[in-house]
Amino acid sequence: MGTTESDRTGGCPVHDIHQFDMYDPAYVAAIFDVFAAMHAEGPVTRAEPYGGWWIITGHDEVFAAARDHRTFSRQTEFPTHRFTRDGQEFPPNPASAIMLRTLISLDPPAHKPVRVALNPHFTPAAIAPYEPNIRAYANELIDSFSERGSCDAWLDFAQPLAHVVIFAELLHCPVERLADLWAIIENLPPNANGHTVDDLLEAMAEFVTDFVLWRKEQPPLGDVIDTLLATEINGQPLSLDVVIANVVLILAAGVETTGSVIATALDFLGRNTELRAQLAADPALLEQACEELLRLFGSVQLQPRTVMQDTELGGQQLKRGDRVLLAYGAASRDPKLYECPEEFRLERDTKSHVAFGLGAHRCIGSNIARLEFRVALEEWLRRIPVYELGAGHVYRRKIDHIHGPVALPLTFPASTRETAAPAGVAR
Repeated sequence: MGTTESDRTGGCPVHDIHQFDMYDPAYVAAIFDVFAAMHAEGPVTRAEPYGGWWIITGHDEVFAAARDHRTFSRQTEFPTHRFTRDGQEFPPNPASAIMLRTLISLDPPAHKPVRVALNPHFTPAAIAPYEPNIRAYANELIDSFSERGSCDAWLDFAQPLAHVVIFAELLHCPVERLADLWAIIENLPPNANGHTVDDLLEAMAEFVTDFVLWRKEQPPLGDVIDTLLATEINGQPLSLDVVIANVVLILAAGVETTGSVIATALDFLGRNTELRAQLAADPALLEQACEELLRLFGSVQLQPRTVMQDTELGGQQLKRGDRVLLAYGAASRDPKLYECPEEFRLERDTKSHVAFGLGAHRCIGSNIARLEFRVALEEWLRRIPVYELGAGHVYRRKIDHIHGPVALPLTFPASTRETAAPAGVAR
């Protein structure tokens, strides 16, 4: 038997899947139950809020749509960026305007020059040298709370680790400037369910604009920033707005997604103590464990598309202009592909999971995300192999398309700080 996913919904029943709303706390809390119900009905489900959307949950159907940009265009906004829940249109969301200028939203062939220019920064060979620093960053963070025997593993570990890796390694931004970004985020209006991705994108855009303008005046470092500033399309350099938008994308994608899966994994291992002990005792198992955790809890659950020509998919007739959500989180749990998909199985063949997307828009940062995820768990379990979830803690998911916790309070035996740099984990 595999390790069964814990009940995160507090007994919340599956709601009407045809009224699915990615911004409704009740649906968000029961997201995997909702996906299971959609699978039971078919691979493509119609949801009526926000003017109507097709939710594609079947693995084969998501695979087909994600790789067919001529039929399913990524130049698409998320549901609430243009429509209220009852389908009434309203002015575009500023955060949507940022994303529509990025690599993730460009369809081929416009997508290709930017992707080709950035690819060399994200290859396995390019990111391998980051490992010692990622390990050191992880331990510095653990040092900051190890002596008190408690922390919020999202706010104190997963989120800041993801921030510093992107800042220091990819963007060559002085780490001390992280305080400037956090100050902007902390000044966002309070939100009991956690800030949405849109809130964070706008905050990041404010910070990134100042940073990119500063970098333009500095000697080149040959990094992602310099590559974007030097990239041309049809003989014209990228506009400053496009450069800023793509840096925001790298920062947001590198923090919210990787940080969220680290925190979710720690929550899951906090509920499954035998598995946690097994992984702590044998770190060589972590690479495979991370892939199964990505299959179960991949951060990016949904991505939008617009249908460009009439087509049939999963037994449904889709019309030109219809709007679609590719449910990557559901495709990685398709019961046609995976036996007992809600269970964690260390021995499972995970090569077909789609946690990083598919096709032209597959996550360019998947290599650094995998490295950071593995190293974060290796160092956490080396330093804190025994821990408990905070009293009364219930996994509360962010209200958005990203799967990750609002908070993750943990307690553990207090320990001293590291006295030397951590040794690499034998694999």
